[in-house]
Amino acid sequence: MRSTEKRLPPKAAELFQRIHLAHRNRGSNPLISERLTWFEFLRAAHASSNLRLTGGELYVLLTEEYGWRNDLAQSLAAEYDFAMEFMDFLAPHG
Repeated sequence: MRSTEKRLPPKAAELFQRIHLAHRNRGSNPLISERLTWFEFLRAAHASSNLRLTGGELYVLLTEEYGWRNDLAQSLAAEYDFAMEFMDFLAPHG
């Protein structure tokens, strides 16, 4: 497990690995080819606020530790940030 990936909850880390392997094996955009897995990853990552990555950390993980193209990593990081913020908004306010 890579250093940044250790900051993910176990279920999110497992789903992230599935997304990465699908991208590596097919070279396709996971936002298209692995959409449901991506949604599951987002939900699992959001479930644990104390282990949550930022979009910037996800970008570093994808580019520096996994070798993804900058444009694709930037797209995923931006969608990740938006999803985390949106799920925070939808969460019940106490």
